Formats: sequence, structure tokens, C-alpha cells
Amino acid sequence: MHPQTIFAKSPKGVLEVKNRTLRLSRDIGLVFLAVDGKTPVADLPQKARVNVAMLPSALDKLIAEGYIQVSHQPPAAHRDEVGAGSGVDLDLDFTSAVTLARINAETQRRIKAEAEARIEAEVRARAEFEQQALAAAEARDVAEARVRAMEHALKVAEAAREDALDRAQQAARALDQDGILERRLADIDFTQIIKWATTAMIGAVIVAVLGIALLHVVPLSGYASGAEKLLSGRLQEPVSVDSAGFTLFPAPQLRLKRIAIGSAQDVKIETAIVPLSSGLIFGGRMDFDEIELRSVSIEESAIPRLAAWVQARPGAPGLRISRLKSRTVKLALRSIELPAFEASVAFDKNGGMQKMLLRDDKINLDMTALNDGGLRAQFSAKNWRFPVGPALEFTDVVGAAMISGKHIAVSGIDGTLYGGALKGALVINWRNQLTAEGEFSLKGSDVGQLLPAFTRDFSARGVLDMSAKFALQGQTPDELFAAPRVAARFTLLNGTLDKVDLMRSFQSTGRTSRDGGNTSFNVLTGEAQAVANRVSFRNLELLSSPLDCTGAVEVSPAGELSGRLNLIAGSQSVAVSRGTLNVRGSIKSPRLSP
Repeated sequence: MHPQTIFAKSPKGVLEVKNRTLRLSRDIGLVFLAVDGKTPVADLPQKARVNVAMLPSALDKLIAEGYIQVSHQPPAAHRDEVGAGSGVDLDLDFTSAVTLARINAETQRRIKAEAEARIEAEVRARAEFEQQALAAAEARDVAEARVRAMEHALKVAEAAREDALDRAQQAARALDQDGILERRLADIDFTQIIKWATTAMIGAVIVAVLGIALLHVVPLSGYASGAEKLLSGRLQEPVSVDSAGFTLFPAPQLRLKRIAIGSAQDVKIETAIVPLSSGLIFGGRMDFDEIELRSVSIEESAIPRLAAWVQARPGAPGLRISRLKSRTVKLALRSIELPAFEASVAFDKNGGMQKMLLRDDKINLDMTALNDGGLRAQFSAKNWRFPVGPALEFTDVVGAAMISGKHIAVSGIDGTLYGGALKGALVINWRNQLTAEGEFSLKGSDVGQLLPAFTRDFSARGVLDMSAKFALQGQTPDELFAAPRVAARFTLLNGTLDKVDLMRSFQSTGRTSRDGGNTSFNVLTGEAQAVANRVSFRNLELLSSPLDCTGAVEVSPAGELSGRLNLIAGSQSVAVSRGTLNVRGSIKSPRLSP
């Protein structure tokens, strides 16, 4: 296959995508999506993000099954070899209306047949599930009836024993005029007799209870296969269940073990606890009030598919759940480490999500479904650090968001950041790439705590007020802060700049550079802009008791400094001397010279 050969999706492939009936493995599916009628074979691995070694086999399979066709071949390529090797007639006219109509009709018939087969499988699985549940319930009822009968028999026997003993003693006293029989009865150890009888009764009850306990270890393989079919029908994804077990205590439950969802098994659930009720078993319904999931792991590749799983499906047969809950959910993202969290999802009668609550020990996120298909969210957090970008830790923060399609509008951000009051809003989009734009204000923050989140090469102290606008972009969340664009105005009060001694540098003679020391000030104001990792400080103005300073400073992406400062030494009313200082060196080691 020539590296410059170009493939395009065939009419069949286009129809499969349009009708959402495409069934391919993950890697082959990525290659199919990368085929666009413009990209040559040599560039497909990079675009599809797959291994180069598997590309020929993937293309052969897509050609053999009619999903793609050759769009362009260079003169040096062997067209006949490609056509003969794939078994596909590259000269077929797929543009004719008759051919398209025939292909579309065949596709529709196949889709209809698959849908009917899927519905039939779901109905059959539900019938099998109900039949097995009925058998288990009957066994449970029989065992419980035996226990109740044993308990009743024990009570009756005890009452009969006491009555018989009382009657025997009365009869003996009536016949035994001389008291001989009474003395002999007194010698009999009735306590030992009662102990033997009680032991026998308790033994019978224990045997009955052990019979019920056997249900805890009886394998229920039929339930596992039935659950696989029901879940696959509801999620429209492959589902595997390793095993199933039944328990009576603390309540009748079906436990499904080691569930995997998706062709790549990128969603895994260690245990699903399904409560069983007489309404489920005898009412012919597959409704559950609540199902608990334990140890849920979701890989990054599965996240885009989650929204489809919670969409409403009116009239669809099979499984209906009112609420799902899990105490441990872990998102396994490639570039971000997130803590495990709790999740609770409530569904309506058609299986659509109504509310979702996510929380861990630091943040709560509450989402409600809207009639237009979007979501309204509210969040709150304490002592929380944003998972990407600068390591900023919020003492507290709250806000609201509207989520629609690939758009999130976050508003009403209100919080505390290093002692300062934070307010802001932003908009996030993820179409061709991930973007975020917004603005914020910060008032009364401790700059000494704030600066280490951005750099540890330079330190300062003071109370910071600022307002800023920002724009971020990247292919992944961790790339958003690779080259941010920021425009800000700031005021720093009653502080100190470390590693910079303006007065000593101003008083030095000659061209000798000075470093070290510090500069205290009453007010420092200015503007800052960050573009392509280059930061520009403009309109700087520093006011202190011995001197005033104005100027501008540039910080390169490598942290190198350049700039010029104008200084006036003296009091507010009288200028003793004037001069300029050049700024050089780096953030880690700034140098000032006349």
C-alpha cells in the first residue's frame, strides 16, 4: 500500500455513521474516523493516534467490510493490487441513486432486524431473571415458613409441658394421701428433663436457619447472564458480569460481581447490590428503587459516552432504576490526578437523569437536568485546590453553571483566596479544542502566599487588590495553562520586594550592578500583561518614604529581566536627586545598575 494513497469513507461507511450503527473495535474505529478523503496513509497513524504497526490490518478490514474506498492514488501505486487484495471493486459507481437507495434499504432492514433481535433478547432476559427470582423467593418463603412453624411448635410444646406438669402434680397430691408420691416426685430432676427438651427444640430451629443460610453460597449464574443482557440493552454497550450471589440478610439482595462495560472495558464496577422485593418478583416489573455500586472506575475514554447512558428512553423495555449511588468513584484521567468521590444519580420514569450529586471531602457538585436537555449546576468547596494550572488553594468558593452541549457558562463565583475576596465568571467550550475565557477580581489577598503558586524564584509581601481578564486554550485540561493570555491591573499595599534594594542601587556610583537586599513601600501599582509566556509590567509606580519610582519591566519566557526605572529621592515636597536604573538579570537573581 503506497504511503501517499488517500482513502475516503464509502457510502456504506457514511450511512453507518449517520444511522449510528457502526460496530468497530476502538483502534479500527479511530482509523475509520481519521479517514477523510484528504489525509494520506502515511499521516493516518498520527491523526488517529494509533500504532503504525496495526494500520495495514485496520485498513484491510475497513476495505474488506466496505467502510472505506480509495479516493486518490499516486502514479506509482498499484491500483489493481489494492483492489484485488481487498476484494472490493474500486470502480463501482456509488454515486448512482439506485445504488444508494439499495444500500440504504439494506442498511435499514439490517438495523430493524438488529433492533428486533435486541428487544427480543431483552424480553427473554427479563423473563429468565423473573423466573429465577421467583424460584429464589419461593425457596426463601418455604424456609421462613419452616422457621415460623418451628418457633410456634416450640411455644406450644413449652405451654403443654407446663400444663402437663401442673396436672400431674395435682393428680399426685390427690391420690397420695400419705405423701409418699410427693416425696418421690420431689426427688426427680425436672430441670435436666427440661434442658434436654429445650436443646432438642433449639437444634431443630438451627437446622432450619442453616438451610436458609445456604442461599448465601449458592451460585446464581443465570442471574449473571440475565443481568448482562439487561444492562447491554439499556446502555447499548457490551457488558460482562463475572458472577452473581443472593443474600437474605440484612435484606434480600442480589450481588453482581466484577462488572465491565464497553468494548474496551473502560468502566469497571467491583460490586452492584440489587435489592429484591415481592413487587419485582411477582408484579412482572423490572423496577428498582435504588442500586448501590461499589468501587467504580471510569477511564478517560469512557467519559464522552456517559451522557448517552443517562438519556431518557420512553417506552423502552428492560431495566428501570430510580436511583444509583456509589461511595467510591474514581476517574482515571491520563494527565490529571483526581481524588475518589461519592455519586448519587436520580432518574425519571423514562430512565432520564433528573439530579446528580457528586462530592468528596472538599467539594460538592449538584446538577439538575433541564427540559431543553441541558444541566444546571451549583458547586461549593472548602480548602480546595484546582486540579490543573497554578496550585491555588481556595479557603472557600461557591458558584453556579449552565451546561449545554459543549458549552459551560460559570457565573457567580464567590470565594476566599489567601485571605482575599474573590469574585469572577468564565465560559468554557470544547469543540475543536478546549478554551476558557473569563474575568475575576481579588481584594485584600496576601501576596506572600499567592506568589509561590506561580514562582518560587521571587518573593514579596503586601496586601493585593487586582482585577483581570484571561483567555486559555489547549487540547487537554492540563494544556490550558501552557500559554495563558492575561491582562490585569493591580495595587499592592504596605509591602516589601525581596532581592531588590532600590535605594542602595540608586546611591551606588559607577556602572556596578547591585543585587540582594529588599525594598519596602507604601503603595505599588501597575498593569500586567501575559502573552506567549512573556509578562510585561507597565505603568509601574512605587511610593515609599525615602523615594518614588516609576517604570516598566519585561520578563521573558526563560525568566530573564529587562527594563528601566526612574527614581526620585527625597520627601513628597522636595526632590533631593533624580536618576535611572537599568533592570537586568533574572527573576531568581535580579540586578540593578545606573
